[in-house]
This record gives sequence, C-alpha cells and structure tokens, in this order.
Amino acid sequence: MRPAPVRRCARVLAVGASAGLFVAGLATPALAADHSMDPAPGDSGGCSPGLVAGTTTPIYGHIEKAHLERSPAQQVGDLQKTNDYVEVHTVWVEAFTAPLRNGAGHVVGETPKPFFGHVEHAHLQRSPGQQVSDLRATDDYVLVHTVWVENMLQPTIDVMDGRPCQ
Repeated sequence: MRPAPVRRCARVLAVGASAGLFVAGLATPALAADHSMDPAPGDSGGCSPGLVAGTTTPIYGHIEKAHLERSPAQQVGDLQKTNDYVEVHTVWVEAFTAPLRNGAGHVVGETPKPFFGHVEHAHLQRSPGQQVSDLRATDDYVLVHTVWVENMLQPTIDVMDGRPCQ
C-alpha cells in the first residue's frame, strides 16, 4: 500500500493528465490572434485596466475562445501541436500576469517616496521641540498623517483600480 501523499500526488497527476486532453487551449498562431489577450501596458504612461480586470479578461477570453468555442476533438488536436500549444500558453500566461508584474514594480517604486519625504521634512529637518509642538496640535497631526498614509497607499490603490491615463 502506498503512503497517502504518494496516492494523492498520483491522483492529482492522473486528473491533470486527463484534463490535459480537454484543456488543450489554442494551438495555432491563427487562433492566438483571435484572443484579446494584450498585456497591460507597463510604466509607459498608458492606461491600465486594473489588477482584477487586467487578470480576468485574458483568462476568460482564453476559456471562451479555446475551450467553449472549440470541440474536445479540436482541443486534443491543438494539444498534439506541442510547439504551438506551448507558445500560445506562454503568451497567455504573460498576458494575465502582466498587471501583477507591472503593478508590483509600480508599488515598490512609488510607496517609499512619501515615507522618506515625510521622515526627511517632518522629523530630520525639525527639532524635537518642534515635533512635540506638532504633536500637541492634534487635529493638524492627525490630518497630516492621514494624508501621509493615503499617499503611501495610493500606488497600491492605483494598481488595484487601474492607473489613470496620463
């Protein structure tokens, strides 16, 4: 008797192999052209559809064009054309991961800017006495720090909602 993890792995592989016959996807360049899987633009100043829309659009487009509009026999035929199959699915993976890849760079590049700007201007350029005085002005202190946190979160919000056109 095989141990449980080995049986589970064998079962997953068997299901995956069976599904592979039906999940053939697109396998010819002509069919790949029918997809609306353009990756989201990078930091070129273009419009981004947002993380959810930019990710789900290529996924649903692929499912619709490659699976729902094609018979299982056509999908098996596509799967047998290994080079085309791999090429199309590589482009597909690039398309639906582009918003996350581009967004991560945007978040990592932009989030620290307000943090370091605040530390420099509000703490390093002001004496401890001035900082204590700022702290006593509670309304101003809360307002400044609320705006500061919002500015630090804005790159993440931009990625989730989609960056505006510039």
